[in-house]
Amino acid sequence: MGQNTRGFTIVELLIVIVVIAILAAISMVAYTNIQNRAYDTRTKDAAAKFERALRVWSVDTSERTLKGNSGSTAAISSGNCVDGGGSGFVGSGNYLCTTENILRSAGYLPTDFVKNLPANIYFGGSSNGARAMMIYPCGGDGKYILYWTLREPTAEDTSNLSNLMTSCGMSTSSNIVTLWGMRAAKIVQL
Repeated sequence: MGQNTRGFTIVELLIVIVVIAILAAISMVAYTNIQNRAYDTRTKDAAAKFERALRVWSVDTSERTLKGNSGSTAAISSGNCVDGGGSGFVGSGNYLCTTENILRSAGYLPTDFVKNLPANIYFGGSSNGARAMMIYPCGGDGKYILYWTLREPTAEDTSNLSNLMTSCGMSTSSNIVTLWGMRAAKIVQL
């Protein structure tokens, strides 16, 4: 009896390779979507923690006006920023004193809270979360709008962002969205 050995044809091998490539592409897209949703969940949770810390700080100190962030010219002193407009990125290394510095020095946030957030993929090319959240005054009297970046914002996130910006007298085509990549927001009343 002769041995009949038959190998795979080139066409069969190509079909297997194409099927494997398609499965790999589908898996990669699914993995990326899951990873982006996980990043967004971490950022949303952090925004809620930041808001709570800000409110507790305000109650404990009777402060309703933020200093620091954009325009700060001195490091934190006696638990507060001495100057600055109180608006801008909340933990950026671009400012000498930030809202994060205030909340961290009072013990309401852990060290590197903002830096440990997922990076803002729309602005700055940063590998950490230093540019993941922003805060701006919204009509005065201790009212602020807290922004954060998302990788896959929902239609509800986008609609809410637009409504809140409009209620604060801000243009939805401002740099906050178009350049700095903020994709969600919440009003914080101190």
